[in-house]
Amino acid sequence: YARWRYGQVKKQRCPACAPVKGGEMTLLVVGSDSRARVKGADAQSFCKTATCADQKGPEHSDSILLVHMSAASGKASLLSIPRDLYVPIATTKRRDRINTAFSISPDALIQTIKANLGIAVNHYVIVDFIGFRDIVTAMGGVDVPFATPARDQVSGLQVDHPGCVKLDGDNALAYVRSRHYEFLDATGWHPDPTGDIGRMQRQQDFVRRVAHKASSIRDPFTLNDLVARGVHDVRVDSGLSMSTALGLVRRFHSLPPDSLQSFTIPTDPMTVHGADVLRMHEPEAHAVVAQFLQASSPPPDPASVHVRVLNGTGKAGAAAALAQQLRQAGFAVTGTGNAGPRRAASVIRYSPDAAAGALLLQSRLDGPSQLQSDATLTGGNVVLETASSLKGLRQAPSARANGASGAPPPASPSTTAAAPPSPC
Repeated sequence: YARWRYGQVKKQRCPACAPVKGGEMTLLVVGSDSRARVKGADAQSFCKTATCADQKGPEHSDSILLVHMSAASGKASLLSIPRDLYVPIATTKRRDRINTAFSISPDALIQTIKANLGIAVNHYVIVDFIGFRDIVTAMGGVDVPFATPARDQVSGLQVDHPGCVKLDGDNALAYVRSRHYEFLDATGWHPDPTGDIGRMQRQQDFVRRVAHKASSIRDPFTLNDLVARGVHDVRVDSGLSMSTALGLVRRFHSLPPDSLQSFTIPTDPMTVHGADVLRMHEPEAHAVVAQFLQASSPPPDPASVHVRVLNGTGKAGAAAALAQQLRQAGFAVTGTGNAGPRRAASVIRYSPDAAAGALLLQSRLDGPSQLQSDATLTGGNVVLETASSLKGLRQAPSARANGASGAPPPASPSTTAAAPPSPC
């Protein structure tokens, strides 16, 4: 049955997908804005014309979500990427919104993510508007709590009463697509002040609720209907074999959805050629990426973190003294030297494959520091450029206090998504 059903899933080659290493996998989940399957009455919801002629053109990614899974820890984490993030687009010579990379190909989007965020994608899943609606419909709807009435006059969301509301397929799609979300209080209707961040947080919360609902379904006819719709409504890369998919199910079927730690890329608004776009807020953006990758992974052994210490304090011997402390703490020090101009906070530059090690090092520093991904570094190397505000190393946190020796502190609320779903 599984082999027959999985054979019905649409698959396409993914040259840009990286091989899975060390039991760590990153899955790209794309919500496509394609109207190719929109027909009849659905055109009133998704298009301005009955034939969707106004929506013909390249397919864009309406939502971009990364899921990082670790077989060693049995944990997973989520990272939302704003569709309007303005970055260099892989395979081209232009800068544009990241959702335009998908209009070239899934490969182009994967390469763009790798080039700008340093995240290697191993597999992907794509679902369009009709597919998303059909899957939620097959589940019998999903319950979502609303503190007040809510609406989006563009996406079609309409919630008339506060409380626990069961969203059917159409309303669920309007909810996760909402970019003009409004809520009602005693003084009238108000736009959501969190903008695109709020949209991504609603999507992450909805993912948790879908996981809750799916794990509670026991009726075989409902499950068969859900699978039957799903295999026709999604596309995956050809490297995501049935054995790999079943392996993921076996490994993560008991993962509590509430334990999914969620992150969003911090951004700043900007205008380019009259269009409103978003740019990454650095260095916090790459720090969030490091936290996303580390959240689901066991902390690395300090001995695997190769650190070069550069003295930016202006005090003779400061780099050598700190290097000695790092060696005593178990880090592999590769050398010392002098940094550039003095700065207020230390800087930790790391190769794209050393994010976890850089985050571990940051958690041990007694003083402010900034994380910066550096593509010129290779082989898991980390460079620490010290500032006079760095006092040395903190004592390693205990396993009882932090869950694991050397584990980094949690991300700040400003960069993580909303709290786990409330009962509904």
